[in-house]
Amino acid sequence: MAQAQAARPVGAPKVPVKRRTNGVGNWSQILNPRPDMKYVLVDASRKGMCGVDHYEMLGYKIVRKEDRPDATDLAAGARGRQKGDIVQAFGNVLMAIPLDEWESIQRYGESGNTGSELCDVIENRLRDRKQDIKEITAGTRMVSPEGEQYFHLSEDKE
Repeated sequence: MAQAQAARPVGAPKVPVKRRTNGVGNWSQILNPRPDMKYVLVDASRKGMCGVDHYEMLGYKIVRKEDRPDATDLAAGARGRQKGDIVQAFGNVLMAIPLDEWESIQRYGESGNTGSELCDVIENRLRDRKQDIKEITAGTRMVSPEGEQYFHLSEDKE
């Protein structure tokens, strides 16, 4: 017989259900992740870009089951894995990279000349859009073929 739930008082806020933040569902939950590593689930059937070979080229390593109680694993299939088995679930392989290498890839990109560093340089070279609004919109047809005005630009008054 199901237990009776205590009635919530009228006007009391509903308590939200707690949800995991390191996985979409229980199967993809990473158990015992190391804080010095960055993890990614990779589709094992995918070839080329975004496949296992691509991530290995970036420096990621396939995570294998270790014979320790605090070893990194996935929730799905964790009980059945033996020492040395690839940590995988539902066709996805768990791969890891040291956090400092991951931060370098994010900052400089996989080839060394892309990434957030380059984006920051490009963004700093962009023109001030408010200052150059007249130049940007010069010669732009701002009315529909029927003569209706699409939008109106006016100078900001400060």
